Amino acid sequence: WALGCEPGGSPGAPNPEPHSNVYAFWSARYFTPADLADPSVSGPGADASGDGVPNLMKYALGLDPTIHTLAGLPVAAIDNDFLTITFQQLRKTPDLTVTVEASTDLTNWNTATTEVSSSDNGDGTEAVVFRSNATLSDAPIQFLRLKVIQK
Repeated sequence: WALGCEPGGSPGAPNPEPHSNVYAFWSARYFTPADLADPSVSGPGADASGDGVPNLMKYALGLDPTIHTLAGLPVAAIDNDFLTITFQQLRKTPDLTVTVEASTDLTNWNTATTEVSSSDNGDGTEAVVFRSNATLSDAPIQFLRLKVIQK
């Protein structure tokens, strides 16, 4: 038996792969029982590897929280006069809300972004590209960020 993301489940048939992910099951793959008992190591806001990236963000991106690296984090670029952000995210995470937000001053953030593409990587993750809704010609100072909230 496994938690499923498909509406109505799949009684009498194998679950599609991968099964649903939730933070507790994901963290159990990477942390020892002692680590799991210590929220300062395995909790969503903790930074198990000391690289400045909280465990919750690594969960959302499908990364190993115990590895000290910045590889796999979102990457910003400019494409056809639009600021874009590209990242890999873990699929089937019903306990997360992942949004891309835009700002022109790093104080006021909004969801004025558009998903440009999404493609299944075949390993339980998908590659996603978002872009700002404003061109750089219209708003030359722009910032994008990935916001992850655990439900």
